[in-house]
Amino acid sequence: ETVKSLGPGDQAAVVFTIREGPRVRLGEVSFAGNGYFTAAQLRPHIAIARSAPYVEGDVRAARNHLVQRYREQGFTGVKVSEPRIAVNADRTVADVRFEIEEGTRFVVSGVVFEGDALPDAGPLQKTLAKGPLGQPYFERRGQELGNRVTAAFAAQGYPDAAVAVREEPGATPGDVVLRVSVASGPRVRI
Repeated sequence: ETVKSLGPGDQAAVVFTIREGPRVRLGEVSFAGNGYFTAAQLRPHIAIARSAPYVEGDVRAARNHLVQRYREQGFTGVKVSEPRIAVNADRTVADVRFEIEEGTRFVVSGVVFEGDALPDAGPLQKTLAKGPLGQPYFERRGQELGNRVTAAFAAQGYPDAAVAVREEPGATPGDVVLRVSVASGPRVRI
């Protein structure tokens, strides 16, 4: 940087000299430790493409997208390390490698209702219970079930129904049972 003074009472001007290095493009994007997804299945979820300009923020965002993708498939404890970047000798290509520790995949293996039941709603309760069965478990899955049960009670005239969903381990590792507790409150008729 250079500071030039223009004279008494004048303002100073600052001149920055920038020497741009070579433009760096993305090379190979690879994954290690991925057993559930293939590399081809993961690539569309990371939003970075080979030969695109290398932008560190995009690579970090890609890591976050990988974590989210795995969590949506029931890998609640997935770990994706900071990306490893290898730049070639002339500093024009950067290869990116994501190391993944998938952990255990959790799947909803059962839904148990306790507390108040909807009057004459046996089929509806069965439908509500079947919805998440066999689906990957993540926190939002329990919240969605709770919201559907609350809406079902409200539709039957129980707008103040209190619904709580908690997860419990199932019979085998990775199985999750969702226990739905319901306190219907008073029925409201208009």
